[in-house]
Amino acid sequence: MIARTLGAVVIAVCATGSAMGASTPALKPIDPVALQAMVEGAAKELLLPGAMVLLQTPQGNFVFGYGTTELGVTNPPRANTHFRPASNTKTMTAAVIVQLAQEGKLGFDDLISKYVQG
Repeated sequence: MIARTLGAVVIAVCATGSAMGASTPALKPIDPVALQAMVEGAAKELLLPGAMVLLQTPQGNFVFGYGTTELGVTNPPRANTHFRPASNTKTMTAAVIVQLAQEGKLGFDDLISKYVQG
């Protein structure tokens, strides 16, 4: 449930960011304490040892760290902490390639050398 709620918040923020030029009603103020609790709850539910969240809004930037960067050590993540994405980038890259192919900007049979030298 918390993961769905966090996903809804992310989607709402993204939708708000894309509509910034349009006339929109005033946004509700963000409660940093409630948002921090939501991030911590989602991280616990997903069994994440640590997480870093940056939320950029018209109110300003909200940065929340949770947990640890290394199991067995109390080392909380900070804004400049580097997290390894592991295999998550494969899914994102594949989705972008499919979108670009649908837009006619590349073909599935194109050689990489068409876009990258070397």
